This record gives sequence, C-alpha cells and structure tokens, in this order.
Amino acid sequence: MNQALTNLQNLTEREQVDFAAKAVGLTIEWPRMDDMPPAIMPSFEYWRPKTNGDDALALAAALDIQTEYIGPNGATTEVNCYPRGRGDCAVNMPVEGDKVAATRMAIFYSAVLLGMSMPDKAE
Repeated sequence: MNQALTNLQNLTEREQVDFAAKAVGLTIEWPRMDDMPPAIMPSFEYWRPKTNGDDALALAAALDIQTEYIGPNGATTEVNCYPRGRGDCAVNMPVEGDKVAATRMAIFYSAVLLGMSMPDKAE
C-alpha cells in the first residue's frame, strides 16, 4: 500500500468526503443522523462516491481522473488513478478480487488527495 493511501485512511470518513467534495467544488451538507450519507446542496441528492459507482464515475469525469488497471504486479493486481497531470494525487489500490470496488476506491481517494492539495478559499 502506498504512503498516500495510508495517510488518507487515517482521516475520518467525514474528512475524506469533505476533501473529495472540495476537489470537485461541491457544497455538501451532513445530516443530523449518523446513518445517513451527506447530500449535495442545493439539490439534496445523496452523495456517496466511496461506495456508489455512479457517484464515483461522476467524480472521475468531473476531475478528469485517469484510471489504469495494472495487471499482475508481483503478488498483487492494482488500479492506479490520478487526475490528469497530477501524479502527486495518484493512488494505487490493490484489487483483492473486486476490480470495480478497487477502481471506485482509487477514484475516491485520488479526489481526496486533490482536495487536500487545494488551498482554502480564505487563503
């Protein structure tokens, strides 16, 4: 597992989603109930790019995230995702039997890294 991915997994779920939303320029609202996903504002559509394939694909399209399947690479098979021209936001995700889930997670974590690299609006 690469160091960037290890660092991302130390963030809370909320921090991860907030950074991904920042990368794509979305305003999201967190519900009062813990079992509900965040919603895109002002449409109130639920947003779950870490677990929902449609949301992850929309995120990849909006951020021009490139996806590359790396076939058997030694003992592992990986998916590599990065926003075009941003190798510093690349994420290699081990497939571990589920290529779709690994791709979705790599897209999400790549967007999180991109959001983390962006300055706050107040700066």
